[in-house]
Amino acid sequence: MRAVWNVKGILTRVAAGRAGMAMLCALALCMSAATALAGVAPQGPSLLVSETTVLNQLPSGGIYGSAAGAGTSFAVNSNGDAILGTAYGADLILINGQSGAISNIAPLSNLGAVTIDSKDNIYVGQSYNSQILKFPYINGQYVANTGTLNACTGSDTTECKFANLGANIAAMTFDSAGNLFAVTADQATASNSIVECTVTCQGSGGTGVTTIYTPSNTGNPTAYYNEVGAVAVDASGNVFFTESQLTTNGQSDLSWLNELVNTGGTLATTPTTIETLTVATPGNYDDEIDAVTISPSGTIYYGTPSDGIFAIPDVNGTLGSTYRVSTQNAKVLALDIKGNLYAGAYLTSGDGVLRVSLNSVPAPASAVGTLVTVSNTVTVMDAAGCGASPAPVISVAASEGGTASTEFAATAGSCAGQ
Repeated sequence: MRAVWNVKGILTRVAAGRAGMAMLCALALCMSAATALAGVAPQGPSLLVSETTVLNQLPSGGIYGSAAGAGTSFAVNSNGDAILGTAYGADLILINGQSGAISNIAPLSNLGAVTIDSKDNIYVGQSYNSQILKFPYINGQYVANTGTLNACTGSDTTECKFANLGANIAAMTFDSAGNLFAVTADQATASNSIVECTVTCQGSGGTGVTTIYTPSNTGNPTAYYNEVGAVAVDASGNVFFTESQLTTNGQSDLSWLNELVNTGGTLATTPTTIETLTVATPGNYDDEIDAVTISPSGTIYYGTPSDGIFAIPDVNGTLGSTYRVSTQNAKVLALDIKGNLYAGAYLTSGDGVLRVSLNSVPAPASAVGTLVTVSNTVTVMDAAGCGASPAPVISVAASEGGTASTEFAATAGSCAGQ
């Protein structure tokens, strides 16, 4: 059951002050969602607010998928800008997180996986090339694509070759130690694997690349095969990834969210299955677990192209119950530094990028005494529903920079539950 609350038209500027953004926040939602007692699995929030904002549609091409539309990687930098490649569009683009304006960082062929490091440097893997290119972020700008590629050194100021993984690259992510994890696909052998590229392999010709997982087709129906889609690594070094069983037509009838548990610095060789999605009659563009990303607090998010975005709280390795955070469909997922989700999804006439704000609703600043409204629908996930007795009550407050606002006043709207 979902209770949909109307919280628009109720933010008023009551005092003069600096220009900026105010946040409407349901007070009960500003607390941590997951706490773990001894022997008790962490639970998701009883209430959760999410608001979806379309940033822009891709100018050409589509969002690259490593297998039947399943999984890849894109990035969101510290400014909240989405960075991704366009399959068949041959462009590495940046979508401004505020205006939605699109700028072209570099023209590149066979664009596939994209990720960033803690300094906002961009790393690009090509879908028919084993090289990873680095575009450094220097003085607030990404360097130009010059076409001259030397090996990266770590203090790079120009485009450079970061690593060579020896196979096509479908998805990438860094762990907190700077090790790169990637999903690779070998066109010659049709094999698909997760590999780790430690600091020693970076800048080299492939030396030091370690395969940590290769899907097995044992037990599959005849000619069915498994492929890995997206990959993410948490702060403890556990590796999470999506995997699909594909029919002879490349359609998914089974997909999983899996984990390779890290114990004392050693990764398990056999994955633990966390979630399973079964499609009884698979077809083109059917549902599957496509995307995965992990917040700094350990919450695991995964996306599907038909059912929405889900979360699993994880406290010190104890996984809680899965709950849906948004009905927004997602082929790919990324997080910004504020904990907001960014999703790549099919829009009305092609692929685009959206932001899913969690537990806060941004509203623009206005003149003193002037009402401003939130233009997008805000959905509150409430298991009780509006018709519950006693009726659910949500308190709403305005804050700026994480503290109570003296410039703005806010009141809650009504529940129009479903």
